Amino acid sequence: GSIPCLRKSNIMNAKLTQAEALYYECEEFWKPGMVIDAPNRQRIFETAQIIPKGVKTLADIGCGNGIFLEYLQSNYNFSLLGVDRSKQALRHVNTNKLQADISKIPVADQAFDCVTCLEVLEHIPCNEYEKALKELTRISGRFIIISVTYNEKIEQNSTQCPQCKSVFNADFHFRSFTHETL
Repeated sequence: GSIPCLRKSNIMNAKLTQAEALYYECEEFWKPGMVIDAPNRQRIFETAQIIPKGVKTLADIGCGNGIFLEYLQSNYNFSLLGVDRSKQALRHVNTNKLQADISKIPVADQAFDCVTCLEVLEHIPCNEYEKALKELTRISGRFIIISVTYNEKIEQNSTQCPQCKSVFNADFHFRSFTHETL
């Protein structure tokens, strides 16, 4: 019979946890200059432009190496917090920072005027997705800005582990968003 998404996800999570940890804790991935190509610079600029007026506090969830926070720090007067689960990524963040998982962020309810979550939700497994959305909502006092991959064909970027034979997306994407699913 068919295995529900949650069970498939649990199986995948068990096999990918180590690989994902190695991927996101690799110093080379987060070093200065990484992911600062022209499309990312444009995405950062455009995202900053839609932050509503009156925002004084902002948390960037899944901040990675802090490139968005760095832009905000240089161009705006916000109190900032970067949250990521990767210790290596957070080593490069030059604002207040917190190591935490998106499904359990240890901050007070409605602690921030604005919460951003940029290019993160496609990485969240099925069994954690609803928790992640609830956490973003819980810590936001007013606004949430989310960006995700759009119409990605995740199966076209799949690879297979040579040892366990699991097939997974090479970027660790668990979902793609379409007009209907947004």
